[in-house]
Amino acid sequence: MKHTIQSNSFENTTFLDILKFLRTHSFMEDEEYHNIQIQIFLLVKKLVLTHTHNRTTTISKRKYHQIMNSVYYTLDHATTYHKNPIEFIKAKHIAFFYDEGKQSITALHEQVYDLYIKLKQSILPINNERYQDVILQQLLYFYHEYNIEYRATYCRQDFDYPLLDGIPLDHDMYHKKGVDLAVEYAKRLSIEQTFCQRFTTEELVTLFHNYEEHVGVSIHLLGINIMEIVLLQFMFSTLLPNQKPSLMILDSEKRYLCSLIQNTHTTVETIYQNMDIILDKQTMQYIYRYKEQLSQKIQIALEHNQLDHLIITKSIQKAKFTFHDKPSVSSKTFSQIINKIEEKNNADEKIQILFQYSLSIHDIIDILETDIFTDDHYPLLFQKLDILSIALLFKYTYPEEFVFHATIVLHTSYLHNLDISRQWQSYFLIYIEQLTDEKKNELQNILNIMN
Repeated sequence: MKHTIQSNSFENTTFLDILKFLRTHSFMEDEEYHNIQIQIFLLVKKLVLTHTHNRTTTISKRKYHQIMNSVYYTLDHATTYHKNPIEFIKAKHIAFFYDEGKQSITALHEQVYDLYIKLKQSILPINNERYQDVILQQLLYFYHEYNIEYRATYCRQDFDYPLLDGIPLDHDMYHKKGVDLAVEYAKRLSIEQTFCQRFTTEELVTLFHNYEEHVGVSIHLLGINIMEIVLLQFMFSTLLPNQKPSLMILDSEKRYLCSLIQNTHTTVETIYQNMDIILDKQTMQYIYRYKEQLSQKIQIALEHNQLDHLIITKSIQKAKFTFHDKPSVSSKTFSQIINKIEEKNNADEKIQILFQYSLSIHDIIDILETDIFTDDHYPLLFQKLDILSIALLFKYTYPEEFVFHATIVLHTSYLHNLDISRQWQSYFLIYIEQLTDEKKNELQNILNIMN
C-alpha cells in the first residue's frame, strides 16, 4: 500500500531525517539513495580540496566531520524540497539545494550583524561585564569567525550572559546550532533590552545602585540577568493602586505590597493580567517564560517571610556587626554556641546566634572551621559583618600576606591566587571580589593599615 505525505509534514525536519523517512517508507529506491550519497560525497570532496589548495584529500577525522556536518546543516536550510520531498529530493538536485541553503544561512549571518548593531546602539547603562562583553565582543566575534563551508554548526562563543530563561552555555537548550543559535540568542537579548528601554537612564541607574546596596555586592562581575531585576520591580509596581508602573518603589509602598501579597497563584495571575494591558504581544509572550520562576520566588518568599527581599527600595544602610580582635570564649561557651546553631533550621536564625554572644574574630573563624554552616549561609553571614570584621577575618585567615609588609591590592588575580583549604574561604573571597569598588577600596585601606 502506497504511503502519502502531508504537504507540511517536513517543514521543520532535517534533510537527513527526511532522507531516512523516504527510504524507510519505500518512497525512494536504494539506487537513488546511493546516488544522493555520492553527490554529497562529491560536495565534501570539493570542499576538502579547496581547504588543502588541491594538494590532497587527506585531512583529519575531526576536520572531515566538521565539513560533513556543515554540508548537512546547509542542506537543512534549503527550502524547496520541504513541501514535496518525494518529488524534489533527487541526486540531480543536491547541488542546487546546497546553494539554496548557503543563501539562507548567509541571510541569517547578516541578521546576526544587524542585531549586533541594534544592540550596540541601544546598550543599557549597566556596568555588568558579561552583558557588555556579549554585545560589544562576542556577537561581533561570532560574525567575523563564522564559516559556512567548514564550520557551519560551530559556535565558539559561549554567550555566557544569561537570558531571562537561563544561561545558554549548553547550546542544546535552544535545540539550535551555528548561526541559528546566534540569531536566536541575539533576538531574545534584543527583546530583553527593548523592554528595559521602556525606562529612563536615571531609573535604571538608580535601580541598580539600590540593587547593589540591597545585595551588598557590585553587579560588575555577577552572572545576573538585567531584565529579571527590572522585570521583578516592574511586576510588583503593577500591583500598586492608582499609579503608573515604575521602577521606583517607596518604603511605604513596599510595606503595602508585603501586606497585600498572601497567595502566590492570585498574585502571579493578577500581575500577568495587569501587564497584559500595558505590554505588547511579543513582549508578553516572552515574559510568559518567566511565569513559573516568578511563582517559585514568591512562594519561597512567603514561606520564609522574606517577601521584602524581592522588592527593591531606596537603600538604607543596614546595621552591621563587629567582631573584635580579643581573646576567644571558653570551650564551654563555644560548645553551647555550636549546639544552639545546630538546633536552628533557618539560615538567619543560625547566623543570629553569633550576634547574641560577645565573640572575637577568632571565635568566628573557629565556628566557620566546624563547617556547621552550609554553602548558602556564608554569603548571608559575610553581608552582616562590618568592614572591620571582614578585614580582621582576612588578616587571620591569610596571615602570610602580612609578613613582608607588601601593599595589598584586592584585584581579581590577587584573590584568585590565595590558598583555599576550606569551603567557607572560597565564599569569603567571592564575597570580597564582588564588593563595590568603594567598599573594596575601604577594605584595602584597612588591610594596609593593619600590615
